[in-house]
Amino acid sequence: MQRPGQVDARGVIDEAGKYVIAIKVISDAGEPLAIMLPLEFSGAFEERAVSAYTKLDALNITLPELTPPEAALEPFLRSGELFFRLVI
Repeated sequence: MQRPGQVDARGVIDEAGKYVIAIKVISDAGEPLAIMLPLEFSGAFEERAVSAYTKLDALNITLPELTPPEAALEPFLRSGELFFRLVI
């Protein structure tokens, strides 16, 4: 059953072979109203791999220098509330 205000949107190919968004809205009187919105593409879709450093440079973001650790970290194993130091 269609209710007033119900919206259905789909991407479809129109008669001219162009990709459009078809939106159908049910009016308060229960009448379906259809809208076709053409999508303009400026070329083929391309997937480009961009490194995090390239993206940071493009956004003018500089990361602070890394500082050495201030404590010696040692591996451990936790079992419940008990901690065991691992000897490697």
